[in-house]
Amino acid sequence: MESWFPSPAARRENCSEKIGSEFDGCALFPLFVFGGLLLLAGFGFFLDAYLGPVGWVFGGGFTLFGALMVYLPIHLMMVQSRIGTSKVTLSVQPLYLGETFQVQFVQPVKTSVTLNAVTFELICQEQVTYTGTFKSKNGRVSKSTKTKTVFSEKKVLAVSGTIDPREKIRGELEFTIPEDAMHSLGDSGTGIGWKLNVLTDIANWPNHGGQIDVLVAPRSVRARPEA
Repeated sequence: MESWFPSPAARRENCSEKIGSEFDGCALFPLFVFGGLLLLAGFGFFLDAYLGPVGWVFGGGFTLFGALMVYLPIHLMMVQSRIGTSKVTLSVQPLYLGETFQVQFVQPVKTSVTLNAVTFELICQEQVTYTGTFKSKNGRVSKSTKTKTVFSEKKVLAVSGTIDPREKIRGELEFTIPEDAMHSLGDSGTGIGWKLNVLTDIANWPNHGGQIDVLVAPRSVRARPEA
């Protein structure tokens, strides 16, 4: 496993990412229809007296999966009807251990909304993949991945209340990477990873959120001159 860090000549600059994509209603419609068909199939299994307990099991599975597929497009369309795609900007990337950085947040609204809070959570997770012995049936190596959060800090944007379409949900706050923390390490989901979770809480409406990756370099890179 190799450490990730920028080259001495790498330039550090701000980094902006969008959270939450605009979904086309026509693209979501087939998902809604397919979920509805699964719901009907589930009810059919429930009503088929000849199947008995087998029908209940299949009916429960089809109904649950169908309900989830119907709910997903409805949820996305409800979110999109009131708020737009949010933009998160980090003052600098990559970051060094012990460094303080600023986070800017901008999110348009399509109708008047009551904002409860915009919550940010900086987390560092350790992910380890364990490899076991060969399985006797298919000969494949058994693997299991465990994820552990080793650092977490939450902050709330200093804005709330009624937001009109002419305005935008916007604000700025800052985080500090602990000096004694671990830098970004490894790839392919194994190693140490830093992330920033963002959640917009609208009163009486589905929440809107997402996650962006944060790159943290080791201390040794900090002493190197930048171009």
